[in-house]
Amino acid sequence: VALPNPISVISDVANNQIVVANSNVDYLYSQGSLAVLSVDATDTNAPLLTAQDIIEAPNYAVQIYSDGAGSLYVPFREASSIDEAHDTFKKYTLAANSITEALTGTVADDPFGITGNGAAIYTVSNDVLEIYDTSLVLQASVDLSLAEDYSIDDSESADVFSVALDVTNNRAVVSNETGRMFIVDLTTNTLAQAVDGALSSSGLVINNDIL
Repeated sequence: VALPNPISVISDVANNQIVVANSNVDYLYSQGSLAVLSVDATDTNAPLLTAQDIIEAPNYAVQIYSDGAGSLYVPFREASSIDEAHDTFKKYTLAANSITEALTGTVADDPFGITGNGAAIYTVSNDVLEIYDTSLVLQASVDLSLAEDYSIDDSESADVFSVALDVTNNRAVVSNETGRMFIVDLTTNTLAQAVDGALSSSGLVINNDIL
């Protein structure tokens, strides 16, 4: 299993396996990949990872979202063959020891963060939070560049990293490389607040109302 640039990993506890997205390194390989690795943790001090399936994928995968019911969603920073003005978005079906491509769609330029709630998929790309249904059809988009209206000079909303859902209050929180946090009201799909945050924050998790 050639994984010269693993960028993201998710666990599939039910099947004792993990899925790794390989973003690709141009001077070594010409294609990205997704790999399914089984995990044998009988010896907790030396768990064994065994490759079970590996498939080609577009280049420059970013984060992976799993709905916990056998579907994975992965944006890629490779131009879409459907519409070169956008990047590639794919849905995969995950089972024990296997992964298969299910759907192909498009996403805004330079995606990175992704999350979901089972019924909707949320991605963050340059200056925008996009909301898709589970068939990769765009339902709404929120302009994050409007953060400048909150008196934050140079909002740098192009450099987004992560997105997390506040289910209790129906909000999304987006972080970016230069220390901005964007709060989106998902009832109206509008930018509700923008605040200074930590630099290069990623991997956001919301536990109740605590970020």
